[in-house]
Amino acid sequence: MPAKVEEYRPIAFCNVIYKIITKILVNRLKVVLDKIMDQTQNAFIPGRSISDNILLAQELLADYNQKQLPPRCAVKVDLRKAYDSVEWDFLHAAL
Repeated sequence: MPAKVEEYRPIAFCNVIYKIITKILVNRLKVVLDKIMDQTQNAFIPGRSISDNILLAQELLADYNQKQLPPRCAVKVDLRKAYDSVEWDFLHAAL
């Protein structure tokens, strides 16, 4: 066991430094995200659930089928590159 801080190898601190940096980033982004996120955005936001939107869509479609009405809504699910859409300029400005 190293007796002095100088004797520790840098790799020993990687996990701690990572946790500190990510916590700082999360706290900074929380303030901004609450102001810019639309109320219909439910995925990956604390207190909201994507299943709410799925349930709403299912209920709408079931209601339309029961009343035998012509379709009056459209459901769009866009899964294409869902995680490749980060706007880096905005992220840098927010930080």
